[in-house]
Amino acid sequence: MWVKDIIKWIFKKEEWRPPGMADRFFCTEACDGCGLCYRSCPTGHIRMEKGKPVWDKPCLMCASCADICPVDAIRYGNPDLVNINLNTAIDNKE
Repeated sequence: MWVKDIIKWIFKKEEWRPPGMADRFFCTEACDGCGLCYRSCPTGHIRMEKGKPVWDKPCLMCASCADICPVDAIRYGNPDLVNINLNTAIDNKE
């Protein structure tokens, strides 16, 4: 069994939606709907809706979605307030 399969199994019974989860991750207008974020999520908790990613289940905060995004469209935070570009935050940690 792959790690990704184990993670999906652990979270498969999660039917609840944590408060504010949808407000934490979002994509900007730069999103081209390629679906790489959806396919890279180890928990499978990103779904595509109208060609855009939607986060509505618990997240491991691995940032694989932001890392793989070819147009740097994945953001963390409230879109109406200050938001964090995950790729910049990861790059600045080094």
